Amino acid sequence: NNIDLNENNEASLIWKREFKSRVLTQLLHVLDEIVSSIQYDDENAIKMKIKTLSNSHSMHNLDYMSLKQSILDAIKVEINANIIQEQILNKFFTFVFDQINNDIKSDSA
Repeated sequence: NNIDLNENNEASLIWKREFKSRVLTQLLHVLDEIVSSIQYDDENAIKMKIKTLSNSHSMHNLDYMSLKQSILDAIKVEINANIIQEQILNKFFTFVFDQINNDIKSDSA
């Protein structure tokens, strides 16, 4: 029961959407870990987690350079302020959702 992902039929669009939601779930787990590292100001641990995230093959179609930059920017501010600011996390989530929505839109186009 193979689905041709190059075809824009209903089956492939559904598969891609489900794939995107798995990607998001994975991102949220990583973000969770990043947040707990921030509490200990462990910049190296955070960088390692981002590296792991960006090397994850199951998420290769997200725009990693900007994703990575977005996480790093958020973390830099957080480490300096030494508190987890909801605002920064919200910006990050918005970024991730936009990223995924754009992917879905370009898939459906």
